[in-house]
Amino acid sequence: MSFTEQIMPIFRVTLEVLREAGGAVPPGVVRDAVIERVAIPRDLQSPDAHGEIRWWTEVGFRTGEAASLGWMAKRNGWSITSDGIKALEDFPGDVICQELRRQYHNRRLFRAGEFPSAFEQYQRNLGYARQLVHGGRNLERLGVGAFDVTDLYRAAWTQAVAALDHWVTQEIIDRAVALAQRPEVPRPNNFSKLSMPVELVEKVHRNGEPLDEAFRAALEGFFEYKTFQHPDKIAEGFSHVSKIKLWKSVADKLTDQDPSMPIAADEIRAQLTEIARRRNNIAHTADHDPDSFRRKKKITAREAEQTIDVLESVVIAILQALGDLPPATDPSIPPAEVGSLGRLRSWLMRNAGV
Repeated sequence: MSFTEQIMPIFRVTLEVLREAGGAVPPGVVRDAVIERVAIPRDLQSPDAHGEIRWWTEVGFRTGEAASLGWMAKRNGWSITSDGIKALEDFPGDVICQELRRQYHNRRLFRAGEFPSAFEQYQRNLGYARQLVHGGRNLERLGVGAFDVTDLYRAAWTQAVAALDHWVTQEIIDRAVALAQRPEVPRPNNFSKLSMPVELVEKVHRNGEPLDEAFRAALEGFFEYKTFQHPDKIAEGFSHVSKIKLWKSVADKLTDQDPSMPIAADEIRAQLTEIARRRNNIAHTADHDPDSFRRKKKITAREAEQTIDVLESVVIAILQALGDLPPATDPSIPPAEVGSLGRLRSWLMRNAGV
């Protein structure tokens, strides 16, 4: 039996546990309930290359995908939505996993080849951050004193913010490339502010290089020295590929996930600003405590863990707020209605710095 086939019944039981709970449940409680209900194959109980239990790591990925589709939420714990309950009813047995993958692949933006989606890589990076927290907790229990164990929590905090920064960059680039391949789709005004080098026009128009490859390379250069950690910078970045009022839309999505704890756009911005500020303090001053030059600011495993959870739920809400683009066209074949390159070539020429 393949790895995917082994995970299918585990994922279904995870959703069933959430359905029966009827509200938000801590992930650890979900994990224990799943273990009681389904036999976990022995090979999935072993640690992966990063020290994480294989089946639980995979459940984390699959539930992240489910949350991005609106089947469940990961705010203040895990919970299932009405769409998730309907999916359980409509897709019996392991079919629900197949449907999850079908919808996720149809709605997400994937790079060619073996590259994971931006969101998949984000989940993996957050997994590394959680692993640092887990390791720190274990060392604290053992009373390790050879070094400051709490530095692992600082490293996890920094890793989580770096994961957010990387995801935002890749998501913007993926969406910009997708928009470039869809000349018929209305673009945000800021899309035209993505200045492209003349070399890009040459590669696409004269040398026949695939648009997606040439445009992606140019965008990676455009965003190479930009960072997306502060909420205002994140909103500015996504304004190149979306017309939505980002933080208002994200606040609405998060509130829908847990109406008992509504949240406003300003609260989200304040949370992210403080998370970025603490990361900068860790990175640039070794987390110096301004009240005492002899010590670092205090940090706990729970604080680091909560930061990771907040960043995960915010990114899921951003994905839901941004929505999906129309199906992709073949990047190697210009749309018939625009001739050889038509409006797309005109756009490239206007934004090639000439």
